[in-house]
Amino acid sequence: MMGPQYEEKTKLQDNHHQYHDFQQAQTQQQDLLTAREERRVIEARGEGEESRIAEMELMNAQVRYQVLKTQSEKRILKAPFTGLVVRSVTIDGGKTAIPLPGEVVSQGTPLMTIIGLDRIQVLAQVDEADLHLLREGMQVQVTGDGLQGCS
Repeated sequence: MMGPQYEEKTKLQDNHHQYHDFQQAQTQQQDLLTAREERRVIEARGEGEESRIAEMELMNAQVRYQVLKTQSEKRILKAPFTGLVVRSVTIDGGKTAIPLPGEVVSQGTPLMTIIGLDRIQVLAQVDEADLHLLREGMQVQVTGDGLQGCS
């Protein structure tokens, strides 16, 4: 049975297999191209979404920074003049009250007072033996706690 019919039948089967393999290869190639295109589209979409997310995160960080900066600026008190910060004393019905650290106070309760350097008066004790060294209106140098950097 190895005649011309067998050879032709075998040749037809080989051609059919080759054609089938060729079709499968074409289909796989098309599937690969489609998958690559889909991946490119997904990546582009993903990059766009990631970019938008990054932009939103940046905006949120900038807003948080501005809020913290504003809060920080409110914590810094600046006096309109040079002076000394002294504890504030509240006289309430004849009682002296000095707010202590950590104490809860009512809104509006003075916590400190700033005394202008042009208003400072010093009451000092001087040895009687040194009185002859002082004269009225004389400039003197006063030192003590809380006066560092003042002249």
